[in-house]
Amino acid sequence: MANIALKLLLELGKGFVGRIAWRFVAERFLTRTAVAALRKLERMSSNQVVDDTVEDIIAQLEGRGLPAAREYSRK
Repeated sequence: MANIALKLLLELGKGFVGRIAWRFVAERFLTRTAVAALRKLERMSSNQVVDDTVEDIIAQLEGRGLPAAREYSRK
């Protein structure tokens, strides 16, 4: 969770300095949060169906071009 907050702060800094659109900062934050929650769910369950479902959802996020979803590929 601290890693997500740190990346949010870094992107906020980029937003102030580089004038990144806030929509992208919010999109990346929400993507990272969703992927982190999915990974936590995957670790909590020993069910292979849950693991496969998490991987499918993350693959769909990556397929939609969300760069933040790629950061959490199989950590």
